[in-house]
Amino acid sequence: MYHAFFTGIGKYPYGREYINVAWHITFKFRRTENVYTATGRYWGRVAAGMRVACLDTTEFYKSGSGQKNPHWKAINYVERSTDRAWIKVTGDGVNYGFVDIGLDHGSSPSSISMYGTW
Repeated sequence: MYHAFFTGIGKYPYGREYINVAWHITFKFRRTENVYTATGRYWGRVAAGMRVACLDTTEFYKSGSGQKNPHWKAINYVERSTDRAWIKVTGDGVNYGFVDIGLDHGSSPSSISMYGTW
């Protein structure tokens, strides 16, 4: 069972990508932000100008945020800046993690790090 709150953010993605035989919604980043495993361990970063992808099959992936860190968004892939390849977020026995959406920079559509079509 996933432990998350559902934000509704999945209704406003930046775009859609077909990755490894499944449709994903994407969000783009204004700033470099940290990515974490499902249990909150540091995994890596998403670079400014790159995207994250979330499975378009369940509300958890589309709109889930961390239960203990509601400013984290559930994700499945990170776009690598060097070659734009999609890298699966793994660890803790699951194929998802979380990305900090940058609320510490502001919460308006023009100041938050992660953005879609809002």
